[in-house]
Formats: sequence, structure tokens, C-alpha cells
Amino acid sequence: MNPTQFWKNFNLGSEFNIAGSFIYNSLFQLNGMRNFHRDYECFEVLYNASVGIERLQKISVTLLEHNNKMNQEEFENGLITHDHTKLMQRIKKSAKIHLGPDHNKLLNLLKDFYKINRYKRYRLSSISDTNDERFLLTEFIGSGLKISINYDGVFPDVITDQMRRYFGKALIKISDLLFNLIEESAGKLGFFTT
Repeated sequence: MNPTQFWKNFNLGSEFNIAGSFIYNSLFQLNGMRNFHRDYECFEVLYNASVGIERLQKISVTLLEHNNKMNQEEFENGLITHDHTKLMQRIKKSAKIHLGPDHNKLLNLLKDFYKINRYKRYRLSSISDTNDERFLLTEFIGSGLKISINYDGVFPDVITDQMRRYFGKALIKISDLLFNLIEESAGKLGFFTT
């Protein structure tokens, strides 16, 4: 087995397991939450979802695009991004992936959270910024379910199973599409990445 085969078979296989853990942790955190009042809980849901999906996307890109004729360093540098939507566009150039509006909206949310919102508290302007993780998560779920979710104040709204399902279904749909793509791509290359 040459280094490229080892990399795609075993190292990306480890990366695949890591991605699954992040996605599981996102859903596990949301399932244990009573409401959206605690910013650190909402942060954990979004952070884990962001990292998990990004890692699945990068595995997909590697299996779909990489070959021994390309410049390895350029390829690897091209993977240094946190833009979920651009990664999905790269994947769609090589594979048929059909995402609905909710899934694309979630990818945009994860991209914005990871690139912008996760570091907002390090800015002085954050003291007047109300678009924190609680806002982002409740805005995504609330707009999808066409409801208003109160996450602040003395009596924040309780998270319902419907809210959990809405977020979970969107995250799992994207994960499943990427998982199946990785499994299919690895199979075509004769690898056991998954």
C-alpha cells in the first residue's frame, strides 16, 4: 500500500470517526437542553455541528478530487477553509447532491457561525451585539418552523421535540448525504474509509 492509499484508507477513516463524534455531540447537547437561554450550550451545538460537517465535506472533497498528478501542497492548502457552502459547491462539481432550502440554510448558518460568530466575544463591539449563538440557533429553528422562540428573560421558551427534530433532521440529512457519498467514493477507489 502506497502513502496515498494509506492516507485515504486509514487517516481519512479516523477523520470520518472524528466527524461522527462531533455531529453526535451536537445532537446530544441539543437533546439535553431545556431552553436556548445559555449561550454556551447553544455554542456547543453549533460548534460541534460546524466541525463535524466540515470534516465530512473535506473527506468528500479529498476522495472526489485528489489524484497523484496534482500538486499535493496546493491541494492540502485548498482544504484550509471554514466555508461550508464553498466546500459543498466543490463537492457538487463531482457528485450529485440535492439539498433542500433548510439544508442550505443550515450550511450558511454553520459557515457564518464558524467564520464570524465563534470569536465575537473577543471584540469590544460584542457588548452591544445581540446576534449571539442563541439568536442564530433560535432564528434557524424559528424561521423553519414559522414560530417565534423567546430565549431570553426570566421565562425563556422550553425546547420542544419539534424544535429538536427540525434541527436534527437538517443536520442528519446533510450528514447522511455526505456519509453515502464518502462510502460510494471510497468503494470506487477500493478503500474502506468508512
